[in-house]
Amino acid sequence: MTESSGQPTAPDHPSPRQHLIPPIVDIRPPVGSELPRSVYRWIVAFYGWVLLVAWLAYGRGTESDWNLSVALIICGMMLGIPAIIRHVSFHHQQERPGGFGDFLGSEFEVAGDHMTGREAVVQILVIPASLAILATAIALVFVAVGPVSA
Repeated sequence: MTESSGQPTAPDHPSPRQHLIPPIVDIRPPVGSELPRSVYRWIVAFYGWVLLVAWLAYGRGTESDWNLSVALIICGMMLGIPAIIRHVSFHHQQERPGGFGDFLGSEFEVAGDHMTGREAVVQILVIPASLAILATAIALVFVAVGPVSA
């Protein structure tokens, strides 16, 4: 395909190879952008609370410190990998999501239904918050009573 001037022109249809190469700036929303960043920060804070309580209550010897260190590394990997993916995906998006206040009043789609952002935040954070409170209660009982000898 050349013009009368002898210059090549673009084909009318894209080549099959162009479908294999993703665009640099994607128009899809990035991974994790359904929720504001503060919701993810709260989730990490609650699980950090659980780890801190576990370390303070049960870290009484070399073996337990080692086990808690391994748990901390695993937790860091499980939270760090999605955080890195989300961070990278935000650099390839065209528009930024709204803030936390905007999210609370907006509609949130779940499994073909809708709920408010406030309801979504409560449902998302109730499990990590409950686990953190329960871990604290169990640790307080463990510290007050002490380890049970068999």
